[in-house]
Amino acid sequence: MGLFAYLNYDTPTDNKAIAQTLINALKTLALRGYDSVGVGFPEPTSDGSKLLVFKNAGSVDKLAAQMNAAHIPEKELRNNVAIAHTRWATHGVVSDQNAHPFPSDANNEFIVCLNGMIRNYAELKESLTSKGITFETETDTEVVAKLIKNTWEHNKTIPFGGLIRNVAKSLEGAFALAVMSTHYPNELVTTCYGSPLFLGVNMYDKSPPAEHKKKGAIGRTESKSSLFELARTPSSANINRAEYFVSSSEQALSSYTPTCIQMQDGDLLHFRNGRYQYYNTREDKVVERANRPTQKTGTLDVAVDKGKYAHFMLKEIHEQSESIVNVLRGRVDFEKNTVKLGGIEQHVDEIRFARRMVFIASASSLNAAIAVRGIMEELTGLAITIEFSTDFMDRLPSIERNDVCVFVSQSGETADVIKALEYCRKAHALCIGVTNTVGSPLSKNTDCGIYLNCGVEVGVASTKVYTSEIVALILLALKLGENTVATQARRVEIIQALKALPELVTKALAKEAQVANIAAKIKDHSSVLVMGRGWNYATCAEGALKLKEVSSMHSEGVLSGELKHGPLALVDETMPIVFVATKDNNYDQVINSFSQVTARSGAPIILCTEGDNRVSEKFDRIEMPPIIDCLQVVVNIIPLQLLSYHVALLRGIDVDFSKNLVKVVNV
Repeated sequence: MGLFAYLNYDTPTDNKAIAQTLINALKTLALRGYDSVGVGFPEPTSDGSKLLVFKNAGSVDKLAAQMNAAHIPEKELRNNVAIAHTRWATHGVVSDQNAHPFPSDANNEFIVCLNGMIRNYAELKESLTSKGITFETETDTEVVAKLIKNTWEHNKTIPFGGLIRNVAKSLEGAFALAVMSTHYPNELVTTCYGSPLFLGVNMYDKSPPAEHKKKGAIGRTESKSSLFELARTPSSANINRAEYFVSSSEQALSSYTPTCIQMQDGDLLHFRNGRYQYYNTREDKVVERANRPTQKTGTLDVAVDKGKYAHFMLKEIHEQSESIVNVLRGRVDFEKNTVKLGGIEQHVDEIRFARRMVFIASASSLNAAIAVRGIMEELTGLAITIEFSTDFMDRLPSIERNDVCVFVSQSGETADVIKALEYCRKAHALCIGVTNTVGSPLSKNTDCGIYLNCGVEVGVASTKVYTSEIVALILLALKLGENTVATQARRVEIIQALKALPELVTKALAKEAQVANIAAKIKDHSSVLVMGRGWNYATCAEGALKLKEVSSMHSEGVLSGELKHGPLALVDETMPIVFVATKDNNYDQVINSFSQVTARSGAPIILCTEGDNRVSEKFDRIEMPPIIDCLQVVVNIIPLQLLSYHVALLRGIDVDFSKNLVKVVNV
């Protein structure tokens, strides 16, 4: 889900340009995954006392067509405010009615966009119902909209910022809000608690540039002052000719402003008459902008370009040779066989003498932790445990100050991971973050960490981030084990293998045509088993996850040593089975399991090492280039990623936006 708001003050901009700005922002936010979209803004012919809302359970393009069909009169607006939202359903079905912005009533007196989740919405709803207020949906956002109106009715003279401040204090959960109202024309209030929100500002000279006025352009121009300069002005200063942008995604701001401020928990912005007040409800005081550091928004132009590929997912699968190089760059000296991790260096001794290392993650990031568990144990001698972040917060297990907790998250804002981080920080454990997102809540609240540097991943199903996470965590193991004499030969072998890894990934990618042929054979089946053990169990789990996520096919990663404990009952001539059987110290055991499957008329698809003669050529074989055991998982996942992609294509599924999936799970 994503949130975006735009305001212009004394800056002539036609409403068609504003509408296009909202649509463009929604297209960027949509890259995170969504199931419905909507926008809200004042009727151009009114003074802001009437709000229009357009929304639907469909695509951004459908929303744009809906707005065009409304034939809204074109008008130059010197002052305006507008909000937009992409929803991923949490409470209430996917429907037009449940899309955001959410109205407080039939007259749209207040409209609300909400990211995240309100945990105590049921209690609030019960309280409002007891007062005679009725509800049309099961959503938590409708509760917020009704609560705002109800609170206003008890004090109609309260400033807009004070109103939302009072309401926000009664909400529990992780959320970001943007609120507009007919009672506060051309004003906007935004606030966030545990959910990212970014502010961008463009200040213009006394006379706006001619091309801005002529074209109705929005955003980057040469005449504006930088946000760095603005940060030195008092928060109450009057601002002439300004544009403001607020978004849950820094990337959505990149086309409009070069710098932004990331809001902190409890921050509340009230925009009115070309200026805004920056307040923090947790600290209960006005915040000076200089106390909120600025950062560059950069550009998303390269990231959103599919290039020669049909889908972002395919592009990102093929980018993995490059993304692995980016993880290694500046961190590994292949001549001296040393590893340098700038974010970790000062904590190395503390980590080495820890009681244990606990990995906390979800989905693909969890599988990456599983993939490196063996080598982490081998090189560090530490006890390693792996925790599902959701289960971790259900159990609230014992964490001690001499534990090291490693949090792995592509986005750095996965809700359950962040909650687990807060829990472990309270226990005074050393907290390490591994993420691809600079400035994310994970990166800001851990003691140290590793950035993946693998570029924006647009496809909802993680591919290049998964392999980058494995490489980054192996670098951590190599760093921690550098003072252990007994493992030095092993360390050198792994470091030299890392040098060859990008080339071997490229060789694995060359198997795509063969994988596509296999995809055609299994596309009509309802289920797939992916089997292996040891180093490659993580490959099986991740390969099965990709098939579920992308192709909507039931799949299960099976530890092949567990075959006789249940899974063997599923094996027959109709069940597609993928066997990960590349050569390592578990190879003989995997081949034994393979024999059990073929003895029951199974016809497995084999991922084997190049030139392996023990696996019959009568089965579909994908021969993989060999590499050291702990890195073979990186090479072996490539054909399974491609398999999920091609099965999805053949089943007519939108690969980049699979149903019921979202890129950033912040609820």
